[in-house]
Amino acid sequence: MKWWYTFRLTDTLPKAVRHNSSLFPNNFIDFFDLKQNKEMLHKQVDGFEKLLDKSTTGERQILSYINEGNYHIAASIMREFNFGHHDIFLFKEFQLGVSYKVDYLLIGRASGGYQFVYVEFESNKGRITNKDGKFGEVPRKGIDQISDWKKWFSKSYPSLKEVFDKARNKNSLLPDEFYEMDITRLHYVVLAGRREDFDDEANYIRRRVEKENDIKILHYDNLIDIARNAIGENTY
Repeated sequence: MKWWYTFRLTDTLPKAVRHNSSLFPNNFIDFFDLKQNKEMLHKQVDGFEKLLDKSTTGERQILSYINEGNYHIAASIMREFNFGHHDIFLFKEFQLGVSYKVDYLLIGRASGGYQFVYVEFESNKGRITNKDGKFGEVPRKGIDQISDWKKWFSKSYPSLKEVFDKARNKNSLLPDEFYEMDITRLHYVVLAGRREDFDDEANYIRRRVEKENDIKILHYDNLIDIARNAIGENTY
């Protein structure tokens, strides 16, 4: 069956059916909300922007807001990647063994299989660049964290099968990519700072980091724009 036909067919099914028939029912992101619940999603994004504009808001408050059920904001990061999104799943506070915890793991199903986006949220405040022409403490913290994840993957990736097995729909089998490491399916994102923190030099550094380290650097105003622009679309 053609994917576009499946898309139209499942749109007529109850939301609970779409959840329960998915690979990970408790982590399912329903992209039909993008058209069917536009007002709700706009309120989520408006509330997120107001939160970020408060002088007292930090990383902990940002994560708490999203984890209160405003998952559209984090899921929108998928729009930064050009593989198709036939299904989307979001895992919050995803454990890598006992050593590391990923703020969000986003999983997208494309025609070529599943892709994995590991996301680290850092502070919306603080130094973005140093005088030496390198990233400052805020984005560097996230980049170093991802470096640690990559080392962990190189040794322990197959152990994730147990984690995914616990979360999967018991009527479905896990595809190979969930326990056989393929670095072309792994993607990384760091959120840090606001738009005004990224001058020409900072934007040059983030383009260089993305090219050299395969890490996408976004500021929180990027995320606001991405989340708003997703509303009304067919998928993330």
